[in-house]
Amino acid sequence: MTSNDDCRILVCIPACNEAKTIANLIKRAKRYATEVIVYDDGSTDNTNEVAKAQTQLSLEIQEIRDMVVLLRHYFRLQKKKMQTL
Repeated sequence: MTSNDDCRILVCIPACNEAKTIANLIKRAKRYATEVIVYDDGSTDNTNEVAKAQTQLSLEIQEIRDMVVLLRHYFRLQKKKMQTL
């Protein structure tokens, strides 16, 4: 991780039925990221529950079609978060 306090690194992980591997992936991503979020694409296992236990944010969405759409959604959430501070 960088020593620059103004620098933030976001890792977005799209996932579907990855309950067995998602915790390890999140743990490894946290070594480099300021924040890790997981977008659960309708998993039928407990991917979202595992992700929620490991991250600040895990979102359940119907279908991942485009990472740009996901990032826009994330930034809208962050904007709302900043407005409440």
